[in-house]
Amino acid sequence: MVAYFCLEYAFDDNPDFYRGGLGVLSGDLLLQAEKDNFPLVALGLYYSHSSEFNLVRDSDHEIVKIPVEVGDHVVAVQAWAKSFGQNQLLLLDSNLPENSPEDRKICQLLYDPDKLTMLKQQLILCIGGVRLLRQLGIPVDVYHLNEGHTAMVLLELGRENQELYRRTVATKHTIFFGAGLHLTPGELSAGLSLFFKKYGMDFAAFFKLGEHSKHPGLFSTTNFLLRHVNRACGVSKSHVFFEKKAHSESRLIPITNGVFTPRWQIPDLPKNPWPVHLRQKKYLLDKVREKTGHELANDKLTIVWSRRLVKYKRPELLFNNLDQLSRIVNDSLRPVQFIIAGLTNYLNPDESDILNILDQAVNRPDLSGKVVFWPDYDITLAKIFTSGADVLLNTPMTGLEACGTSGMKAGLNGVLSFSVSDGWYAEVNLPDFGWVLPEEGINTEIYRLISEQIAPLYYQRDASGTPVQWVSRMEKTIQLVENNFTSERMLKDYREKLYSY
Repeated sequence: MVAYFCLEYAFDDNPDFYRGGLGVLSGDLLLQAEKDNFPLVALGLYYSHSSEFNLVRDSDHEIVKIPVEVGDHVVAVQAWAKSFGQNQLLLLDSNLPENSPEDRKICQLLYDPDKLTMLKQQLILCIGGVRLLRQLGIPVDVYHLNEGHTAMVLLELGRENQELYRRTVATKHTIFFGAGLHLTPGELSAGLSLFFKKYGMDFAAFFKLGEHSKHPGLFSTTNFLLRHVNRACGVSKSHVFFEKKAHSESRLIPITNGVFTPRWQIPDLPKNPWPVHLRQKKYLLDKVREKTGHELANDKLTIVWSRRLVKYKRPELLFNNLDQLSRIVNDSLRPVQFIIAGLTNYLNPDESDILNILDQAVNRPDLSGKVVFWPDYDITLAKIFTSGADVLLNTPMTGLEACGTSGMKAGLNGVLSFSVSDGWYAEVNLPDFGWVLPEEGINTEIYRLISEQIAPLYYQRDASGTPVQWVSRMEKTIQLVENNFTSERMLKDYREKLYSY
């Protein structure tokens, strides 16, 4: 039995429960474990009401309540459950009448911007989650901890029995310094004062266990996690390479992410890719018309950029030369149209210029109606974009992509990739399936490759109007992802490389 701890889960379109790829990945893992009859219990936080969950009750039908030391007092925690076959997703919640108004709100917001509230959330998930497993009598063989957000599981396990450390593994999903929490002694003590007092633990000794090697005086939940779990993995070979380049002490092993095929692949597409793709493309363009009012053409090459609007993903790269972009979209023989989609409600202040750049481009007269911005993104839309696009454009700064599972979802549906060689793309010979966007000269190469290679191949047709070479690449891409980049393979790797003792 694996206990899987994560702060976000994408199990439907409710944006309260997930922010991006991590949540979608955890949702895919739950579905794969269900399909494989692999015993897994997942734990997270209950951010808002969902009719898919039921309160966890004991044999007397009383609500199960767990005490968690938070700050200088105890907070009561309840749990909500959703079944995935024989497995369960358990989400913890502090919204109980016996708690103070402040404590009732702890779990209201995923990745709360207040650092102390975030710490409280992690204590409820980690300490409360371990105690919930004990109270429900669920025997755990391995604890799988995702990111520094779940590091305090180690604190509770260590309090119970230091030997339990041997049964912990972790996955790190980013190399950013900002991953996890970075806390001063005062900030950490504010969240753990009662815990350490009650159990007679040495706070100073604990602080040193997670003190950041390059930033003395700061406790890093990610450092604490990775130093003390038995094994840890990154999410692609490229991710681990850049992780070790940035952190020489890293002992991550690569286990490339994968996607759950039944969730993302259009069922009849692999057997009949071109006709089914045209149907999905029409569906996508119909949705674009409904959302934006713009009528895009079914017979034009359609390139989609759809992911979180954050600096390191460089959504503005396509717009570095609007005159060149205009020549591409207005080409009389081989026109190209673009759809840019991404969540805007989590933009940081220093990323607000992204929206200004997008706004200027889509409203320029010679680009309007040919370059379209869709200010939204969820699971349903992801399925539409990754099955209806002709090409998926991916422009992250090299070394920061980690994995890039959206390209896998698109690949399952024969959508070709035009991407920087990073994340999972670095593990395949991309020119066999799509196009590599080189870092050197990227500002001009993005336009050259579209106009000189991608568009000509798309518009090269046989007598029946079928782009034979394009369809051949579609078929190769489908097979590539089906054979190498599914959650079935990922769970197999987890079992063999992380979970086995």
